[in-house]
Parts: sequence; C-alpha cells; structure tokens
Amino acid sequence: MKALKWTLLGVVIVALLLVGTLGLIVATLDPNDYKEEISAKVQEITGRQLTLDGDIRWSIFPWLGLSLGESSLSNAQGFGDQPFVSLKEIDVQVALMPLLKKQVVARKVVLRGAALNLQKSAEGTDNWSDLATTGEAAAEASEAKPGEDVAESAGSGLAIDVHGVEIINASLSYEDAQSGQKIAVTDLNLATSALKIGEPFKLVSDFKAQFNELAVAVDLAGEVSLNPALGEYSINNLVIHQTLSGQSVPGGKQSGVARLNL
Repeated sequence: MKALKWTLLGVVIVALLLVGTLGLIVATLDPNDYKEEISAKVQEITGRQLTLDGDIRWSIFPWLGLSLGESSLSNAQGFGDQPFVSLKEIDVQVALMPLLKKQVVARKVVLRGAALNLQKSAEGTDNWSDLATTGEAAAEASEAKPGEDVAESAGSGLAIDVHGVEIINASLSYEDAQSGQKIAVTDLNLATSALKIGEPFKLVSDFKAQFNELAVAVDLAGEVSLNPALGEYSINNLVIHQTLSGQSVPGGKQSGVARLNL
C-alpha cells in the first residue's frame, strides 16, 4: 500500500509539473511572434500567401484552444488579387484530458465572416485543384505502414462530442468563365445543436443566393443524423422557407414552403 501511495503521489507531481510547464509556455510564448514563420511554411506547402492580420490566441489547459483573427489565403496564379478564402475569426477549443481517452470534447466551434471565392477560367482551369493536389501529396507522405488499415489508424473508436457549430455572416462566390455561370451566396448563417456521432442534431440556417439573374432568400430548419460507421445519413423534418425574385419569376416575386425528409 505504501508503494502504491508513493507511486500515485509521483504521478500527481509529474502531472502538476507538466501542466505547470505547459502553462508557462503559453504565458511566455506569444504565437503572434511566429506569424512570418507560419506564413512561410504555408507558402512552402501550398504556393499560396497566408496573411495573418488579426491576433492569434492559444491555450493548453484545461482547453486546448486556438483563436485566429482576420486572415486570408491568396488566390491561385492567374485568378486576380481577390483572396481565395478569408475570414474574420475562428475559435476552436477542445478539452485536453479527454483526448487521452480517445474522446474529442469541444466547445462550440465559431466561424465568423468566412468568404470563399471559387473561379474557373475560360481555358477550364480552376483556383482550387492545386490545393487538392497539395493535400493528396501530404496524404501520400504520411501513408500508414504496410498492413495497417488507414481508417483504423485515423482513430478507431474515437468519440466526438462538439457542443455545437456556429457560422456567422459567411459568403461564397463561384464564377465560370467557360459557361458564364455566376453564383453568389451571402449573409450565410448556420447553427447546430450539440454534435455526437450517431446521434441526431438540430440545424438552422438562413442565407441569400444569386444564380445569374435569379435571387433567392432561404430560411431552413431540420434534424440531421450522421452515422459514418453504418454509412447512414439523413435529414428529417426539413422545413425550407424560400422567396424567389427576378425577371424570370412570374410576378417578379414568389414565396413558398417546402417540407422534406431525405
């Protein structure tokens, strides 16, 4: 019993020292001092320029957290000066101790002011495929060992519990110079209830969209179920309120409600 007592005491002391060391690192190291190094690494991997105008904040215990302020990633060469993607703020916090038990417990993930700019040129090239190629190369570089199942190595039995996701004032634009098609989604807001794999969660969203000359305003709410292990995905009791306007719409404006189960 005495040996067990001293062993447990030693474990507690080591844990306290570890937490204290991590706390000291967080207190003394400012991640904003490493913006240039971060941008240089992104440039090396993707060939794109990462601009970090906002503050970077981080925490380690009891929540492993990262908060990133205003930032943007440059467009592909030949697609203009408008950023490929930009954002005002993203905040992610994951509880540290549950990670040791293969449990991901996260506070609400908040993404504010994200803007995604997708383009296809008259020659058929686009401004996102180069990033996909970069991702594939990174995946090949970190291939699992022979005989090791990639899906299992990615976290078999991993439990995920996210307190919710909130997207505020996001936008997306798509322009195809080949077909002349233009799509713009603005004022996109989305919120979910707590997310757990295999359990349904509530989702509400509203946004405005422009499809060439047709304008659409949408409000929707429903219940989503995701079960990747069984390959089952469904949206239940989805209610969509939509208003269409434009020259091609009879009377110039029409509203309606749709109810779906998918």
